Amino acid sequence: MCTSAAFLCGLALMASPASVEPVATTAATILAATEIPAGAPMAVAPLVAAGDFSAGLVKATGSIPLHYHADHDEFVVIVSGRGRMVLGQVEYEAKPGAIFFVPRGTLHAFHPVGKEPAGAVSVFGPAFDGKDRIFVDPGGPPSGARGVHGGEPGDG
Repeated sequence: MCTSAAFLCGLALMASPASVEPVATTAATILAATEIPAGAPMAVAPLVAAGDFSAGLVKATGSIPLHYHADHDEFVVIVSGRGRMVLGQVEYEAKPGAIFFVPRGTLHAFHPVGKEPAGAVSVFGPAFDGKDRIFVDPGGPPSGARGVHGGEPGDG
């Protein structure tokens, strides 16, 4: 399952919560060791999957196209780099410290800006199965997807 540096396999704690061991490292260390496959816009270094939730570090150098998750809510915290996060019909600046909540069914996309890869902590509930990512044509949302209206991160 781990395709990055060998130590990441120790961080991918794909076990029951009772067997999860504490780990101390930094997002920068994990992101530096995470290699993006040729032609892919991103890679994910899994951190933990514990039934009700999963978390990973996402490293993006290319745009992540418009998509939604039918059965998962997602919480995203930008930790490095910069980009534009699209939630529904609203585009936000995504810089370190920005926090986004993406309810299931919400159309969203991410576009890195600049030379530095963007890094984010992504938490899914329930635990992400890797299959619930439904890409859509930007021309129009399919049934089951919805847009979100809002302002800048931190508003409301």
